[in-house]
Amino acid sequence: MSDGSAEPQGLPQYHCPGCGEVVIPAALGQCLLQCPQCGQQFFASTEEVGAHEAQTLDYSAAQRPEEPLSAVRIRQVSGLRRAAYRSRSWVIIAAGVCLIAGVKLAITVVLDIRGGLRAGPIGYGLAAVALFMIGGYLVRQASEMTRRIRQSRQLDPPDPPDLSSLSDGSQRWKNLEDLPRDKP
Repeated sequence: MSDGSAEPQGLPQYHCPGCGEVVIPAALGQCLLQCPQCGQQFFASTEEVGAHEAQTLDYSAAQRPEEPLSAVRIRQVSGLRRAAYRSRSWVIIAAGVCLIAGVKLAITVVLDIRGGLRAGPIGYGLAAVALFMIGGYLVRQASEMTRRIRQSRQLDPPDPPDLSSLSDGSQRWKNLEDLPRDKP
């Protein structure tokens, strides 16, 4: 077991839930840790990681970042958006594969029907219909994913803002006319 000395290079220390050994991550922000003593893998909670990063950045009280703009939250949101784009890409690829395979089977059915109505072309036709249905479903899923990705995450305020105290800007023109003019 380690001696529990100070954190090297500003990295936090975590205790293994299995044996209690002190585990130091290889990099700041690493969440999946492995105990060198017992080999058990565990996650460092994001609250602990974010709290340690806020301590090591040494902000003054006036410059302390707000919760929605914290580095951990930004990384989390960007990771979720990348995952959404990746998932949508896989759905688009699967839809393309289904539709192309359906077209290929439909062409095979048309070419095989010339030889007479047999079980092969009927099976190919049913498979082509199934692939077109799956492809259509995946296209709808991809469009729904795109709609959710483009949708704003910021909620509208419950009450509209009161803009009655604001002016329309015409007083600025009047202020310019009131400026003293220097005569050359």
